[in-house]
Amino acid sequence: MKIPPGIVIGLVTLTLLGAGCLDLPPEQKIADTLAPTDKSRAAVAQDLGFGMLPKPQYSNMNSGNGGIVRINAELPSLQPTVTVVRVPAGMADRTQFANLTTAMDVPAGAVGDNARNLSLDFVWTNDEGYVWSYKATNKRLAFSNPSMAPSAGASSTRLEDEKIVRAARDFVVGHGFKESDYRNFTSASSTDQSGLAIVTAERVADERNIVDKDGHPELGCALYLNATNGKVVSGWLAMAPDAQRSNYPAISASDMKTRMENGGLAGPTAGSVDIDKVFFAFVSLTKQNDHDFEYLAPALVGEGTEHLVQGGSRPYRIVVPLLK
Repeated sequence: MKIPPGIVIGLVTLTLLGAGCLDLPPEQKIADTLAPTDKSRAAVAQDLGFGMLPKPQYSNMNSGNGGIVRINAELPSLQPTVTVVRVPAGMADRTQFANLTTAMDVPAGAVGDNARNLSLDFVWTNDEGYVWSYKATNKRLAFSNPSMAPSAGASSTRLEDEKIVRAARDFVVGHGFKESDYRNFTSASSTDQSGLAIVTAERVADERNIVDKDGHPELGCALYLNATNGKVVSGWLAMAPDAQRSNYPAISASDMKTRMENGGLAGPTAGSVDIDKVFFAFVSLTKQNDHDFEYLAPALVGEGTEHLVQGGSRPYRIVVPLLK
């Protein structure tokens, strides 16, 4: 069935918490806020503004069974505090939720008192022909336009990587996303029989990557393009809502060095490691559920080489959160 032009709301899932209407597990807070939960108007203190934060989760940091970590790079000096970034959850806040339910003529009695949005998905299309979908749980926008895909018998000549990457960046910026929210747009070196090329970029906050415990950067988008003409067929983009910042005590320079030597978040390795370069990034602190804010803590990432016990070597990274 052809989807009519214009924006079409295909799906809106609103699970409401009303008086006695639905039994839910008790809400678990990561940190206490000092302001209303409406993320568009929340104000926080310059220091300790998010309340108590979850502690970074280290893996067997004190096991004593790991190999040697040699730090060959100069470690940076640290200020007494570091700045933690708080990113709003993708769910509607109280004001947005009230506006949405009012616009959709949901009776106030059904909404009830102290309603909390638990799920929110939108699907729409427009004159451009793409079908867009927003999923609040992961704050991503996905999109697809099958008419842009390579047709049977189409030319098999592949565009240069540079042109494919440029087409992907133009699509991102042309649809209102900030290029500064992404880093390292990279095209896959080859395509499969579908004739598609994939371009990925890393997610960025305050001009820094967000990495996992092994130092791998988090992806911010993935776009599939027609490799013969550079038309974007489908993909997804991480949303980058306005964030808030507050200062928290930092670990000492001595603790930073010790935790690097102990393997950081991932813990000790069996082989030995040479760290030849360090840089700053963010790590995402553990969330209890999809309704919590995301807290990004500054971290020092050591980059180098792991010398394997069985012989050979591989690139290696050690991540040390700087939050005390």
